[in-house]
Amino acid sequence: MKDQLQAELKEKVKEGVKPSDLRKLKKSKSDSDLPKSKTQSLKHSKSTNEIPLAPPTPTTKTKDRELQEKTAELDNSLLARYEVVKQFGVIHAKLQKIKQELNENVEQASDELISQDEIITKLRKNQNRTQLRIQELESDLNLAQRLAQVRKVPYPNSDNNLDYLKYAFYSLLTVSFLI
Repeated sequence: MKDQLQAELKEKVKEGVKPSDLRKLKKSKSDSDLPKSKTQSLKHSKSTNEIPLAPPTPTTKTKDRELQEKTAELDNSLLARYEVVKQFGVIHAKLQKIKQELNENVEQASDELISQDEIITKLRKNQNRTQLRIQELESDLNLAQRLAQVRKVPYPNSDNNLDYLKYAFYSLLTVSFLI
């Protein structure tokens, strides 16, 4: 039985026959249902293209014209979209360039601000030191002015000092006699 089925399959299987076609053959039990080969089916499809078409009617002409108009509209729309996308690409490139320049400017400004802050800090420290030095100098000046005023007051004369010494000596002598 198995040999018989294989022999039957070999008879039916030919170039261009698919297994699904064999199943159809089992159902129909005729070889005419199977396609002969791929080349035969191609020849058959060419012959269907050679069937003459009906002459164009006014409705088909208007439909052809409408179809051509719609195609032209779609082409114009497609070209317009292409131009918009192209312009978008150009604008996008410009925006990226501007964004990069902006980032560079922000970074440069940030660096400048940091350096200026450092300079301001140094200047404030110098200002504080200078103010302390000014206060020290003012206190020294006040002290010097007081000394100058004290020097303006006349010192006792040496002659007057002798008089004082005389009085001191007399008082000592007097005290010594009394004792």
